[in-house]
Amino acid sequence: MCDQVVCQGEVFRWAGGGPIGPITDIVGVADRITFVLREVTP
Repeated sequence: MCDQVVCQGEVFRWAGGGPIGPITDIVGVADRITFVLREVTP
């Protein structure tokens, strides 16, 4: 996986534009990123 996380307004997003979660939910966003990374890592 080769992607970046950006903060746009009040939402964290994948660089491709898909939302991950609000900036007020850092733990939830970190959990989502970790989940995605585990899904794509063999």
